[in-house]
Amino acid sequence: MIIAAALIWVILLFVDPKTIWEKVSQANLAIIVLAISISILAHLSRAYRWKLLLQPLGYNPSLWNSFVAVMTAYFVNIFIPRGGEVARCAVLKKSDNIPFTSSIATVVAERVVDFLCLLILIGFAFVLEYERFMKFFQETVFAKKESAQTSFPWMYLILALMVVGTIVFFSLKKYFLRVPFIKKIYEFVISLFIQAFNTFRLLKKKREFILHTIIIWTGYYLMTYLVFLALPFTAHLDGMAGLVILIVGGLGMSAPSSGGIGPFHFMVAGALTLFYGLTSENGVAYAFVIHTSQMISLFVFGGIAASLSLFLGKKSSAE
Repeated sequence: MIIAAALIWVILLFVDPKTIWEKVSQANLAIIVLAISISILAHLSRAYRWKLLLQPLGYNPSLWNSFVAVMTAYFVNIFIPRGGEVARCAVLKKSDNIPFTSSIATVVAERVVDFLCLLILIGFAFVLEYERFMKFFQETVFAKKESAQTSFPWMYLILALMVVGTIVFFSLKKYFLRVPFIKKIYEFVISLFIQAFNTFRLLKKKREFILHTIIIWTGYYLMTYLVFLALPFTAHLDGMAGLVILIVGGLGMSAPSSGGIGPFHFMVAGALTLFYGLTSENGVAYAFVIHTSQMISLFVFGGIAASLSLFLGKKSSAE
């Protein structure tokens, strides 16, 4: 929350809050409601995809229970970064008696798939928007290359420390694993990845899994692009801009901040300003509209789901 508050404060230092509110109030509410509806359908598809991942492990929760668990996760994530992943597994433990280690392994598998999807989208965006990106780097990064050479290369130092740390750990692994706490964490992580791999290997409905993955990301894309159309100052942006902002927003949401508050606004507004020439006020207004509308929907529907999860009866979900 400190990071989120600090970033929001920094953003508002460079824009007039009154101007932002005036621009936000121009949003077409009908289009915003449509975007929210599409996002809910994407969440429903995510619940079904999670159900498919659980089946190879011998569990078959109902779509309703899976959806309640997923929406509960989004609700918890608003307050506790990544706490939703634990919460949704806890919901299925209560409702379908699915062991926590099994369900969390499928969550890891989901994250691997989504990360690969994001990498693919980044590749597409870079190829299709190559000229725009190169112009940006030439005008901002490469133009400052000479002055940057005199500064301390922090990024290279961080990467070097990560590489050295990894090498040292695996070289001295047998000594580290003598510490009970480290050994338990290591064994837990390894077991998660083994179960995640087995989940993919034994997946019965691979085509359905791929189809719902496409549906999920298409829903996210449409949600992003529709908010362009809901605001007069972003309505001119094309579909490629929607793809770029989807990627940037996804990276912002993955930051360790409650609900992506702060990093999402900072990154989305920055991308719209740097890549597409919007004013800072317009970029920030778009970021606030899309993020706030989604947070309201997740707070309402996720809150309802979290309440309903308290009344889900426990049963065996084994096939």
